[in-house]
Amino acid sequence: MMNYRGSISMRSTLVMTCLLLLVCQGNNTSSQPANPLPQISSESARRDGRQFVGSWQNVKNPRDTLTITKEGDQFILSQRNEKVMPLYDSTNNVLRIQRGIFGELVISHRDSTDTLLGEGDEYKRTK
Repeated sequence: MMNYRGSISMRSTLVMTCLLLLVCQGNNTSSQPANPLPQISSESARRDGRQFVGSWQNVKNPRDTLTITKEGDQFILSQRNEKVMPLYDSTNNVLRIQRGIFGELVISHRDSTDTLLGEGDEYKRTK
């Protein structure tokens, strides 16, 4: 199971990190626009993270499932009754979940098998 759960303070840290990132993006003082238009190419179509969106089932433990949705630019990962908001890293094409002292969980997508990989777990897309 991709374990992102923990204490209330760790969740608070995750929320505060997300809020800080949003505030910093809103205070962009560079000459570059805050949201430049993406270049149109086959790779940029995959760089918006939509390959992560869907329902997923653990290959080794079918009862372990998760759902990833996207609202605007924000991803929401739901597993059991918990939700976290991973950050999409378009440079590396991965989802990142900060877990305080437990480090970072990185979730990648393997196009050839349409599976998610993270911390040794593999999830296949459910139909």
